[in-house]
Order: sequence, then structure tokens, then C-alpha cells
Amino acid sequence: QSGPDLKAHIAACQRMIPLTQQLGDRAAEAEALLSLGNAQFRLGQQSEALAPLGQSLGLFEEQGQTDRALACRQTLGAALTAAGQVEAARAQFRQVAEATDWNSRWKGLLSLGALEEWCGDYRAALDRLDEAESVVESGADARLVRLGRAYVAANRVNVFLGCGDYQNALALARQSFAEAEASGNADQYVESQLNLGVCLTALGAWTEAADWLRRAEEVARLTDDEERELAARACRAESLAEAGRYDEAKPLA
Repeated sequence: QSGPDLKAHIAACQRMIPLTQQLGDRAAEAEALLSLGNAQFRLGQQSEALAPLGQSLGLFEEQGQTDRALACRQTLGAALTAAGQVEAARAQFRQVAEATDWNSRWKGLLSLGALEEWCGDYRAALDRLDEAESVVESGADARLVRLGRAYVAANRVNVFLGCGDYQNALALARQSFAEAEASGNADQYVESQLNLGVCLTALGAWTEAADWLRRAEEVARLTDDEERELAARACRAESLAEAGRYDEAKPLA
């Protein structure tokens, strides 16, 4: 589970599942199915991920493992969103948002906000993100609260980018970067720098944008985040081209 080779990860899970069934170990089967679905989703195989995630959810609920079922619902909702099954995704995220524990509630509301943004309903997206922020601020662990703030701010950035409001998106991206840095979250540390580069490019601060995007590319490479590494490189090529630095932009592109 810790290596970057998702295809090997999937192959290992596919060998584990029949073994867990042979042994009658339902808990291990549920974990193997969830691990398979997560890996398929990360590899971009959203449609293929739906079946193992659905089976895993059923097994977790059968065993009364509420926390694992909620984790499964989050990924299942994301896979359903990517597959275009909006209402089914919304149903999964709502169940997570209605959970009793703090961590699940804010993540479920955040996912509902992201879903509304994906659908283009920016007002509804901001409403859900306001609710998510309210739950985040009620947390007791300062580091986890900072982490939650980073994710809420990052999703607000997406809404303002969708509206073409790059000035407000820039301010929120700076906030998200500060929260991610303070909480030590690599995921949002890269994402916020990528967003800063995109906003600064749109606002004409091309040299500063290229610097942020170079940093985003380097951190993404260190964390084996190939998708964001490529995105940062492509955006940096655009910034450099806008700045007239064509000799630097061309090899990146």
C-alpha cells in the first residue's frame, strides 16, 4: 500500500480477495476490496472501482464497522462523481456528512461542496463549504483543525476559479498554503502552490507564478504525485510563455 506502483498494488489485491474468501475472513475481504477500489480510483479506473467499493461497503456494514464504512463511502462517492452518477454520489456524501464523528462530518460536507462545484452550482457549493468550515472550527485538535481549514480553503479556491474571480481565489490559495504548511499536509501543500501559480498567471504576475509552479512540481515529484507534477509543469510552461520566456517554456510544454 505504500509504494507508487498502483498496477502492482491492484494485482496483489486481486490475488488476496479469493484467498480471504477461501479462508472465510470477511473483515480481510472488506479491506482488500477497499484497497483495490482505492487503487483503481487513483489510477483513473473510476468505473472499475465502483464494484469493489460497493462490495466492500456492504461487508463493512454487515460487520458493524461504521468507521470503515464511512471511509469507503467517501471514495465510492468520488468514484461515482467521476463516473457522472451525481445523485448516487450525493447520497453517499450525505450519509458521511450525517455521521456522528467530527472527522466524517466535515469531510462529508466538504465532498458535497466539491460535488456542487463540479456541477457548476457555485452558490450551493459555498453554502456546503460554510457548513464544513463550521464543523472544522468545532474540532478539539489544533493540527487537525488547521488541516480541515486547508481543505475548505482549497475547495473555495476551486469555486472562485470556476467563477473567474482570480483575486479572491489567490487570497484563499495563500490561506490554504499557510494552513497546509502549518499542519504538515503534503497533499494540500502541493495543491495550494499549484493554485497560486494558476491565479498569478491569470492576473499577469507570470514570473511569480512560474516560481510557485516550479516549487509545486518539485514537491509533487518528491511525494510521487505524478498527476500534479505534470499539471504544474504544464501550467509553468503557460506562465513562461505569457512572460515571453519561450526558450524555457518550450521544453516544458
